[in-house]
Amino acid sequence: MSLVGADAFYDRTRSVLEVKGPVNIVTQNGSHASLTGLIWNREKNMARTESPVRLDGDDGVVTADRAEFFDEFRNIAFIGRVHAKVMQNILNP
Repeated sequence: MSLVGADAFYDRTRSVLEVKGPVNIVTQNGSHASLTGLIWNREKNMARTESPVRLDGDDGVVTADRAEFFDEFRNIAFIGRVHAKVMQNILNP
């Protein structure tokens, strides 16, 4: 997983990384998440964004009003007006 952002602050006492502005995340499976602003609590192994998010992967595209990331960004919960475009037949792969 890689995370790229322009402006970040890490609070060592709380183990919290706050990234302001555009954020690009490449997950372990190669999917790309684009969002603005991210708060990552490393102690709780959870991150969240309150801004729209877009996830592009080999299997399709998912957009939502916001998202929460868990388990080193392996699991994502999309929240609010979630839309998905699936690129393959998920019933008969």
